[in-house]
Amino acid sequence: MKIRLIGQRNNFGIGVHYTNFADALRKLSHWGVLVEEISFEDQDVLLAAAATSKPDDINICFVSIPLQHHFRGTNIQWVVFESTRVPPNVMSTMLTADVVWVPSAWGRTVLIQNGLDPERCDVVPEGVDTDQFHPWHPSPDDGVFRYLLTCTRTWIDQCECVVWQFTNIGHEFVVPKTPGVCTAHQRRRMGTAANRSRGCRLANCDHNVER
Repeated sequence: MKIRLIGQRNNFGIGVHYTNFADALRKLSHWGVLVEEISFEDQDVLLAAAATSKPDDINICFVSIPLQHHFRGTNIQWVVFESTRVPPNVMSTMLTADVVWVPSAWGRTVLIQNGLDPERCDVVPEGVDTDQFHPWHPSPDDGVFRYLLTCTRTWIDQCECVVWQFTNIGHEFVVPKTPGVCTAHQRRRMGTAANRSRGCRLANCDHNVER
């Protein structure tokens, strides 16, 4: 038996969730030794894994590819989306999966409304890193108001508009510096906007989202 995790470790939202899920699963004494991680971009490894899969395997996909057509065993699709209109290619993959995991009751409701069998859809909430986010140990109040903006990869114009709105107060504007999310060119644009604003500066972040 194997527990295959098909996805990719990276600094994007799904990649971070995949990484934390894999790390947590590997720590389980009886299950960790069964875990096999496969990059969804490595076609040769995917084909080889499909060919050697067995009926008692568990295959969990984090990137909405129809592995259930190729892998034997229980095939689980983990999926997130931001609209009640689920893309047709994603929905068709969910409809043929053995089990579908979503992180919220809203997501489950949307999938059911789009035709998914309720018996095959489970809510599996995303975990929280309690070493970083702990209600008993809040960040010290240093008198600085920090504004965090989260949006899509086409966010740069939105960020510039927000910075301009804070021209009259001193604050830290939190901007991710992860490659692919915030490029050097985008950071220069943000820096220019911040310099023109009174008391505004960009905060250095090591992750996509940071306090």
